[in-house]
Amino acid sequence: MLHDASGFPTAQNAHDAGENAAPQSMLIDVPVTIVTGAPDSAAPVAQSQRPGAAAEAAMPTSRRAVVAMQSKARDAERRFRAAIVSMDAIPGSQIEGISPLYHVSSFDGPDSMTAVMQLTTTMPPTALAATLGSVERAGEGAVELRLVDMEGVRGDGPDCAVPLPLADVVSQAAVLAPWLDMDPGASLGGKPVSFLLALAPDAMQVGLLSDNWIIGETQ
Repeated sequence: MLHDASGFPTAQNAHDAGENAAPQSMLIDVPVTIVTGAPDSAAPVAQSQRPGAAAEAAMPTSRRAVVAMQSKARDAERRFRAAIVSMDAIPGSQIEGISPLYHVSSFDGPDSMTAVMQLTTTMPPTALAATLGSVERAGEGAVELRLVDMEGVRGDGPDCAVPLPLADVVSQAAVLAPWLDMDPGASLGGKPVSFLLALAPDAMQVGLLSDNWIIGETQ
């Protein structure tokens, strides 16, 4: 099981009868690793001694996340809009980007539609994945929501694999094409999404359907 490696301070100073008690550490068990920048070696100041450290530690960290949406329902775009509204209404979360709507052709079943949204959220990755599952169930499973990437997070837990493994994504033009359209500079696992899309064997099955679908019905 992976553990929280964010480096955020968890020790706190306690005073008892004018004497300093030993700091106590809180062990947080989560199935992801949160990667942050290395501390400044030229100024090794203890977090517990830094002014405002306690308040800073209590503040949740906001991170960008990329979520892919896919549906075979006839009213997929309406369901996508409902999912976006649901995610934007969650306290601490805000939608920052929405991709154009893409059509995905299938050789062995019904065609589907796909789009990608980007949001910032204070939810940890496991909570975000669980929330996406709740939104899916609220929509009777007609829309699949996948957490594709999350800023500064790596994890391979059974309920939350972040980022989505490259082995899975390389054949997922339905995820890559709208993501690239929304964010031309996007990368996944250190590789540009544009490069991954160029290698995707199913790229010819994905095509732009509408770039203004979010404001109303497509024609």
